[in-house]
Amino acid sequence: MIRSTSFEGNGAPQRARGSGNAHQMMEKYLALARDATSQGDRVLAENYFQHADHYYRVMSSSAPPPRPQRPLDSQPVEEAEAGENTGSDEGQDAAPASA
Repeated sequence: MIRSTSFEGNGAPQRARGSGNAHQMMEKYLALARDATSQGDRVLAENYFQHADHYYRVMSSSAPPPRPQRPLDSQPVEEAEAGENTGSDEGQDAAPASA
């Protein structure tokens, strides 16, 4: 007996995995979640939000760690003094600078 199987689709096939970088995948799942929310399907929306969160975490873990900032007291004296004189003196009772 020869059996022919036909699978009918309802549109273009969608690839859910591996079709873009993490940022693109996160944006895709956020858009799907917003669409599901607008249609009133909270369960499907939550599923998509969890997928988006996964790709957000993938992006966060692959980002280089932030550089530590220098403490203020380790700045050279010239930079620290220059930083004190910047900004607006409007509305402040500042003593006139003596030369």
